[in-house]
Amino acid sequence: MLTWILKLATRKVFQENHWNKLFTEDPYYEEVIIPSQNGIDPPKKIKRKRQIPKGLSAQDAKIFEKIKRRSYHLDMLFSFIGLRFGWNGLLGAIPVIGSGLSVINSILLYRMVFEFSMKLPITIHLQLLANIMVDFLLGFIPIVGDLIEVGYKANSRNALIIEKYLINFGNKTKLNASAAESLNHIDTINSPDPSYLDVFSYLPLVRNRNQKK
Repeated sequence: MLTWILKLATRKVFQENHWNKLFTEDPYYEEVIIPSQNGIDPPKKIKRKRQIPKGLSAQDAKIFEKIKRRSYHLDMLFSFIGLRFGWNGLLGAIPVIGSGLSVINSILLYRMVFEFSMKLPITIHLQLLANIMVDFLLGFIPIVGDLIEVGYKANSRNALIIEKYLINFGNKTKLNASAAESLNHIDTINSPDPSYLDVFSYLPLVRNRNQKK
């Protein structure tokens, strides 16, 4: 019930778009359909922890796992009457300084994206910063501002934005690696066998011997 109230309040404050859709996609868990083994029973839908995007280096995967874990602690660690909230939600309830402390946590989390081996596009940075800014400004709305701020979950949104970019990056990395492997295979096929006797390379020597005779 409280979740529905937060959705309604957020739609009233903001015209919903791809930056402020609330509770549309879980950044930490995903639903997977398991087909029936006997082909008769309907397929089952289970919820599992989102996997780290493939194609990343071990270091990048470790950094992203850390970003997700901290985002969860800041936005989703606790639950009360159906509402998920984290440390940022508790800090936001502190008068005067609460919103400032929350945005500091979000900025510190945002800085971790610079630890990746790849450079994220400027558009990704702008989306991440926009979410942090919106979350900060929500705290200034009288009465319902703190509740809507809890529902907005800027850090979880940012974790999802980063994940989607890393998935695309990992797919491109795997595609490039596959293409390079194919080219190497073609070069191996086309390269001459060093053990093969090239008859034509000896023709000049044979001609010289015949001329001397």
